[in-house]
Parts: sequence; C-alpha cells; structure tokens
Amino acid sequence: MQSLNFEVLRARYRRLADLGGFAEQYLYSDPESSAAKLRKFGELLACVICAHYGLPEDAATQFERLTTSEFGSIAPQDIRAKFHFVRKTGNDAIHPWGAEVTEATALTRLKDAHELAKWWAMLALDAEIESMPPFTTPVPQSTVSPEELSRLKNQHQQAIEELETLRRQNAVAVPDQSRLEVLRREGEASAHRLRLMPDEQGVARGVRLFGHLAEQANHGRPTGISYADFIAHLHGKESFFGVAGRNYLPGDSGAVIALAFWVTQAQGGRIAVTAGGTTIQSGMDTFIWNSRPPHDRPDKAWQNRRGAPPYDQAQWRIVFPDGYRRLVGPGQPEVEP
Repeated sequence: MQSLNFEVLRARYRRLADLGGFAEQYLYSDPESSAAKLRKFGELLACVICAHYGLPEDAATQFERLTTSEFGSIAPQDIRAKFHFVRKTGNDAIHPWGAEVTEATALTRLKDAHELAKWWAMLALDAEIESMPPFTTPVPQSTVSPEELSRLKNQHQQAIEELETLRRQNAVAVPDQSRLEVLRREGEASAHRLRLMPDEQGVARGVRLFGHLAEQANHGRPTGISYADFIAHLHGKESFFGVAGRNYLPGDSGAVIALAFWVTQAQGGRIAVTAGGTTIQSGMDTFIWNSRPPHDRPDKAWQNRRGAPPYDQAQWRIVFPDGYRRLVGPGQPEVEP
C-alpha cells in the first residue's frame, strides 16, 4: 500500500506507512473508515514508541498510554495533543454514539497523523527536514480492492508480531529519571524542528520569495531576508516567535538552511543572478543573511555539510556589495501581493 505522506516510515515501520496509505484512500469514499485507520495508526505508533524506548506496556487503553509520565517525558505537549485528536476522532468513527466524521475532519486528522510521522522519523530515524516534503492532499481514487482490504484485516496480528520484534531489539530496562530527561530533550528538539516545517502554502510562499529576491538582484537591488524572518515568512507569521513560541537561537540555523535547500528544489533548482559583471547560480540560501548590517552570510553558511555553493565569497560580494544590501520582512506586500 503506497502512501502519499507516510513513506518516510516505510523502511522501518511498514505497518504504519500502510495504515497511513489506507487512511488516504478512504478519505473521500468513507471518512469514518479513514479516521478509524488513523486511530489504529496512532495506537500502533504509541506502542512503537514504548517498544523503542523500553517503556512499560501495561496501559489498558491508548488514553492511559498517552498520559503516562514516561510517555510524556518523550512526547511534548503539542505532539501528545495530536495523538489525542487522532484518538478522539477515531473513537467517533467506530462508536455509534460518536460525532459524525466529515471529510474535512478526516483530512485534518490525516494532517495530524502526518505530523506525528514526521516527528517520529526525525526522532527515531534521524530523518532530515528536506527528506520530508509538506503534506500532500490526496485526490479522490477508486474504491480499495478486495485484495487490499484482505491485507488490512491481517494487519492487526502482523503489527503485534512487529511490536514483539521491536521489544526484543530494544530490550532495555525502564529508563531512570536522568534517561527520561534526555529523551524529553530529544523529543522536544524534534518537535521544535517540526514546528519550523511549512505546509504546502508555506513552500509556495518560499518559492515566490526566492523568485522575488533573485529578480531584485538581477535589477541591481541586492535584497535578502534574515534567518528568523525566513521561517516567519514561510508560515505566514509576523515573527519567528509566532511560529516556534520562543525567540530564534543559533542552533536553529541548520534547520533554516535545510528548508532553504527545500525551497530551492521546489522552485526547480538554482536561479542565475548577474550583477557587477559576475553571474552566480543562486539558491534560496544565497539570500538568507544576518539581521544586523552589513547583512553578511555567516561563516558557517560557507561550510554547509550539504556542499559548498557553486560560487565563492568574493563572487557573492560582487553580486551583493557591501553598503547596498537590505532586508525584507516576512509577508511584505512587495513579496506577497
């Protein structure tokens, strides 16, 4: 079962990717079934987390599992909230007294499950931000075949067997408080990176920004955007704080550059920029500068582990000369008409 939004999990967690794929297929034809599959997805993911870290698995229900102190030490509050949203809507889908599950509600839960998948991929699989594209809304498809339905019916037992394998692979003692604190920090760090990731509209905003800044440079108006404002712009917010709930820190720079590469790829690649008789092949990262004058690129920007840009600092300074560089703010009308 191929999915649109859950393939990042397939190599290690095929059942989770399959459940996400089935939820996508049911979205339009049977929203309640879609929500029910996502409920299974959430339950299985919570079990996977417990197995991965060797947490006690004596919870009788998903609610009890999500509310244990050990689980709370790993999953930040906003991540746990998404687990609960998926659980509650799934309960509505399978209980006759539950609220109606509309197509819009099922789509929202699908997005929540996608966020959970990305968070776990970053935390447990060391997935990079740029390897996980934004959520793709499924298009209506034909009814699921009987063969696929039969496969789905067998997933419960297969999932149990898979979890048992995970428990054997991660047969460790229940973490002590110091270990739980480490896990808490790791979980929060992954959740924070997830908050910085834009949706489809955010990527489109980034592509428009990239094109605008390249056009400005080609007209002799060297313009860039600060690291914090780049993230704010992708999310349609006025500040980085409005996205992350805290001020920008130097440790966020790696995620910013990764997202800049992502926007460059979404645009179709680098854009040639010519000024002062010099042409460079610019990426979105070419235009992300320090917020303080003279708005240089940090030294680390020239040492990015994804490879040096196809130009050097001297060429960059010819195209963006000292004393002429300026910054745009997030969502300025000249960028977002």
